[in-house]
Amino acid sequence: MTRLSGAIRTVAIVAAAAPLLWISIGVSGTLSRSPEQNRIALSLWPWGAKPQITEASVIVAANPDDIPATQIRGIATAALMREPVNASAAKLMGLSYALENNAALARKYFQQSEVLSRRDLTAQLWLLEDAVSRDDVETALRHYDKALRTSKPIASTLFPILASALDDENVSDQVIALLQAKPLWSDRFLSFAIPKVEKASVLMEMVRKLDFDTSANPILAKKIVARLDEIEGSGAAYAAYQQLFLRDRNASGSLLTNGDFSRIPDGSIFDWRLRNGASAFARRESAGGGTYRLHLVERGERGGTLASQNTVLAPGTYVVKATAGGLQDGAQILRILVSCTDPTGSWRQRIDISVDPKPGSFSREISVPAGCVAQQFALGTPPARNADLWISDLAVVQKGSD
Repeated sequence: MTRLSGAIRTVAIVAAAAPLLWISIGVSGTLSRSPEQNRIALSLWPWGAKPQITEASVIVAANPDDIPATQIRGIATAALMREPVNASAAKLMGLSYALENNAALARKYFQQSEVLSRRDLTAQLWLLEDAVSRDDVETALRHYDKALRTSKPIASTLFPILASALDDENVSDQVIALLQAKPLWSDRFLSFAIPKVEKASVLMEMVRKLDFDTSANPILAKKIVARLDEIEGSGAAYAAYQQLFLRDRNASGSLLTNGDFSRIPDGSIFDWRLRNGASAFARRESAGGGTYRLHLVERGERGGTLASQNTVLAPGTYVVKATAGGLQDGAQILRILVSCTDPTGSWRQRIDISVDPKPGSFSREISVPAGCVAQQFALGTPPARNADLWISDLAVVQKGSD
């Protein structure tokens, strides 16, 4: 049996039980009638268990700080005699024994309630806390799953506990295994938990084991990349990005992402970020024949970056190559600026390409120095110049590999 570590065990017990959460759920989640209504119900339909359950619920609701366990048990016993398969009656029996700290009998009746109705949140929460108190991770996670399937609002209480467990090496593998089954609440949980994970190894394990659909819903994958960038740096973030977003891409060997502009940028730091102003913008557009290009416009003569993405190029010499053309008369300047993203670094290399209406290909070298772990690759124009041009088939390859 896998055991919970002390810190997680304490957090889980306190958070799940305070303020006696399974009791408060039990009080609010059952029927509540006045004693007179209960008397009438008993006289009109004395055969079922509902009148007794109602009576016990009223007593519990009226005395939340001092619930009379013996009285509740007597009423619940009568209800079970009338209706042995009534989940609420079994739950009340479990509640009465739990109030007296009789874990064995409380477990027996809460388990009976769970068998009769798996949608009883009170039973799930007590059984969850009981499993945690016994260091039984497998059972605890099973009840986390059932509780979260049963009640959407309970996520506000259980998500923080489960998120903290991800950073516990004794538990994280089993939490991720639970998420692999794609329970209904998994996406909401991951959206909550990923920004709080402190260990890069846990995030990379998620990348390896969880199936993130980056085509239909890239948000979670982008959160992982962003969190890795925060806690571990660009190298780890790019490794995750390659696995999440670049499968079956960049077959050309280019070290740039989406350099042929064949798809809409995915919005992450390692794909194109496009400026979208009124007088200065970069827009992906069809070039005919199933190909695409990036249309760059600067009408304010301010210059600057119109499109950029982060790269992780190892120290060495690279070749930047592309095709470009102008959409207005006369020569224009396309500026490519590669700079180190480290705020303490000052390295940058600028390439100015003369572009005219006749399309042409170009090839230039850049040299990335040691110590520059990650770079920004930017496309734009120099100051004091208008521009209306396009670029396509942009690639960065290591010198000698082309």
